[in-house]
Amino acid sequence: MKKIMIAVSIVGFSILAQAHERHYDDPFAGRTAIQLRYVSDPTVPTSPPDSEFCADAPFEANGYVEGNLTAYRLRVRNDTTRLLPDKHRNRRGFARACLQIIDFTFTPFASPVPIYWQLDIDDVGTITAAGQCLPSNNDVPQAGVILGGCVMGIIEGPEGYAGGNVVESGVLFNPFGVAGFETSSSYFTIHLFE
Repeated sequence: MKKIMIAVSIVGFSILAQAHERHYDDPFAGRTAIQLRYVSDPTVPTSPPDSEFCADAPFEANGYVEGNLTAYRLRVRNDTTRLLPDKHRNRRGFARACLQIIDFTFTPFASPVPIYWQLDIDDVGTITAAGQCLPSNNDVPQAGVILGGCVMGIIEGPEGYAGGNVVESGVLFNPFGVAGFETSSSYFTIHLFE
């Protein structure tokens, strides 16, 4: 019995080691990561929402944003890293979102904001995602400008992908129209699995 258990343990360890080795051969096999910058169109009002588009959201929307998705690159200079537009391939698509704002004071870390995004990305396809955003600030850099982040699951994606998630970081939301700030902007990281 002892010999059988040792043999089973050795076989099990060998299978795990092979799987572990395959994973590190190409840790990104079967998945795609995309990073894009989003900035809202200043001519589109946040309310009322686009009723036809927001009818598909898993909640009743009372806010709306839309704008372009652009590529960006990092530049390191003098020990600082800056995000710059990629002038060679700037516009990469279009995005629009429905929101359900419950706490209009946007108390930091208090009430998640349900969000529903549609991202139309050139050379990739359309990604529909839903999840929640959480405000982290409601008075920096100025009162009425909301900072936060969002995490979403992919509801529908391009053909050939089984799903994934979308993270929206560096979110700036300006629902009250504070002068000198865009209505909304953020950085998207999209993780797609084949």
